Amino acid sequence: MKTKKVKVVGDSHEHLSLGLLSSKQSTLQIRKSFRLFKKKINLNLEDYSYPEGQKIDYNKSITTILKSSRIKLCPTAIEGKNNLNFSLFDLKRILI
Repeated sequence: MKTKKVKVVGDSHEHLSLGLLSSKQSTLQIRKSFRLFKKKINLNLEDYSYPEGQKIDYNKSITTILKSSRIKLCPTAIEGKNNLNFSLFDLKRILI
């Protein structure tokens, strides 16, 4: 069966703050969510969302895991504006 291309944003398995977990625990949370999307709806994720999305909730190790898993972008929930120099893994939001 061919893999579907749908815009779905993944999240950690238990919606825990990945930045507060050990590297091993955060990797397990991320990988398990990927496996479930693939198993349940045959979907490979391209976009991700840090649970809670504040600076404490992610770090360079987590973005490295996501990049190695072929994630293309991961916005934060930090309020602010972006410019062309921003990483697609540190995107800010304008809250309305």
